[in-house]
Amino acid sequence: THQLVPLGPSPQILPALLQYGPYAATPDPDGKTLWISCLESGDIRAFNTSSGQMELSRTVVTGGLPGFGGATGNAVYFARQSGEVGLPDDQLVILSSAGTVTAIHPIDSADCVNAHQAVPDPTAPGKALVVCEGNHVSPGSLVRVDAVSGVTEASELAGVFPDAVTFVAGTGGAFAR
Repeated sequence: THQLVPLGPSPQILPALLQYGPYAATPDPDGKTLWISCLESGDIRAFNTSSGQMELSRTVVTGGLPGFGGATGNAVYFARQSGEVGLPDDQLVILSSAGTVTAIHPIDSADCVNAHQAVPDPTAPGKALVVCEGNHVSPGSLVRVDAVSGVTEASELAGVFPDAVTFVAGTGGAFAR
């Protein structure tokens, strides 16, 4: 059977207003938490996979538009777009598996516009790959960021409006789609 689990308190308004805007779900490295990025509320919410309940006390407010993430070792990487005046445009947000923000690395707009997905680079430990949508007319990019220093190490064009990066087993390569 399936059970619907609310992401937070009901707004008690019908028709229901978008209060959270769930967008993507990313499991943490041990599978105990499913992190749900929410566009409307600008946060990342924790779902306990054992209890089947949201743990709202572990909500991480990022502001802007948190996107798709990926887990490695004891960390979870997320891409974040600004979506708000005055916030840095694009960032790599790194959470510990406990849900503590351990780093927020801005990505220069010359390398990345509209960060959409951040995943660990399986070919380079300690590095993240960030898929950047671009302006949806010109090519976006695939950016490699050092997860400790936040330094952008490489940036390559990835076609118009790329959505995600996929790794091809046995080739050591990645494909942005």
